Amino acid sequence: MEIFLVEDSAPVRARLAEMLGAIPGAAVVGEAERADVAIRDILARRPDVVVLDLLLPEAPDGMQ
Repeated sequence: MEIFLVEDSAPVRARLAEMLGAIPGAAVVGEAERADVAIRDILARRPDVVVLDLLLPEAPDGMQ
């Protein structure tokens, strides 16, 4: 199972990756801290699961 993490907090992202990586058959295949990067990378990678922070900060102007 390929997992992609979207979380703006680096310590939280690292802990999630550690916990999820311990699941047999699971692998974190990508991470992003911004929505625009997440969308781009998720579309390119097509993971089985996305763990998504629903309260991401706004993208800087011109990056939406």
